Parts: sequence; C-alpha cells; structure tokens
Amino acid sequence: MANKPATGLTLFEGGLGLLAGLGVGACCILPLLAGATGLFAVSLGDQFLAYRPWLAGASIFFLGLAWWQLVRGARANGRKSAPCCEGEEGKPVKLPVVPTVLLSLITVVSLGVMGWSFLNTSSMQTGSSGLPSAEAASPANGGETIPAVAPEPVEPEVAYFKVEGMTCESCATGLEFTLRRKPGVIDAQVDYEEARAMVKYDPSKTDPKQIQQWINQTGYQGQLIDQAAWEQLAAQAESEKVGEQAEEGKDEGK
Repeated sequence: MANKPATGLTLFEGGLGLLAGLGVGACCILPLLAGATGLFAVSLGDQFLAYRPWLAGASIFFLGLAWWQLVRGARANGRKSAPCCEGEEGKPVKLPVVPTVLLSLITVVSLGVMGWSFLNTSSMQTGSSGLPSAEAASPANGGETIPAVAPEPVEPEVAYFKVEGMTCESCATGLEFTLRRKPGVIDAQVDYEEARAMVKYDPSKTDPKQIQQWINQTGYQGQLIDQAAWEQLAAQAESEKVGEQAEEGKDEGK
C-alpha cells in the first residue's frame, strides 16, 4: 500500500516527460496530422522549433525524476517488508512490474520521438535564387489565367513551384496530403531537400494561381515557376550536396 502514492507520482512525472518529448517532435508530427485531417495549418509545427531544446531538457528531467522516484519507492518498501540484517543490502531492488513496464514504454516513446525529430529536421537556407517565374516566362495574357472549360474531358496539366519555409521531410509530406485533398488536384509531389513542388491538376476545375494560394495558406511560401527553373532547383540542391560532402572529406583528412 505504501508504494501506491509513489507509483502515482512516478507515472505523473513520466507523463510530463512524454508530453515534453512529443512537444519536441511536434514540428514533424503536426504537419503529417494537418495534411491528413486539414484541421489546422501544415506549418503549425514549425512554431515549436524555437522551444525544442527546452522541451527536450524538460522531457529528460521528468523522465529521470520518474525513474528516481520509482527506484526510491521500491527501496523504501524493501526496507519496510524485510528486517534489516547483514547481507540484505547487497540484494537487487525489486521494482514493481506494471509501473516499470509503463515507464519503460513512456521512456522509449519519448526518446524515440526526440531522436527522430532532431535527425529529421535540419536548417534550410533558401533565398532568392533569381529563378524566373512562370508568369514572367510565359507570354503576356492580360494578367490573369482563366481555366479552360470544355464540354469534353480536358487533358490534365502540370504546375511547378518553388516552396520556401519547409524544415523537414514531414513538412513536404504534410503539404502533399493537403494539396491532394484540394478540388481539381490530381496528384502532388513535394521535395523538401530541393524546395520544390510539382502539381498535376484538372484545368477545368483549378489553375496554378489557385494552387499557389493553397500552398501559401499552409504557412509556406510558394512561387510559381516554369519547368526549366523547377529542374534547376534539383541541380542546385545536388550541387550543394556535393559541396557539403567535399567539405566533410576535407575535415576528415585533416
């Protein structure tokens, strides 16, 4: 009976550690949930990035406190249940099974989410690369694109975008989910490392400007570009990757 209050406090502290750990991974978890449900902006998780070190510290603190409380309670119960005699102090502490299993699961989930978040997220430096926009590359058409409406089914078209503001792969996945749920969008492919998106759409139901608005509504910045500029983004990302690998090779050779 003496262990019940300590057990309850242990699980409460473990729950606080789990919440803080999930907060660390919110920048990667929330974009996926937002893209699947459409209940909030995909970029909402990015607001947790500034607080990740504090949340990670809080999670480790509460998890450590919970384990200390569990072991401390088990030792106290062991001293009360058995008379103190020579040789008893060397025996291992018997931890209660259920709280130990629950706290172990909480610890694994918390540390797993935090590790996945830190590995999955990296800072992305994107600036104006001088890529021509689709409007600038195409002939003047009065300043507005009107989707063609035909009595017969029309051929799908493809729009290309540069997307800024994504911080991890989950952002790209969440944006894909969001775009695929929009009317007239047939398919969407978003690449985080290359900071670009390709959207296949039905021109009788939507148009590139509307798709660009949908991207901006998620909290990211979408710029409509032509296919050549879209391909240039891939080449630029590959060039930066090769440069980083060369720098790492120089550092290892020193």
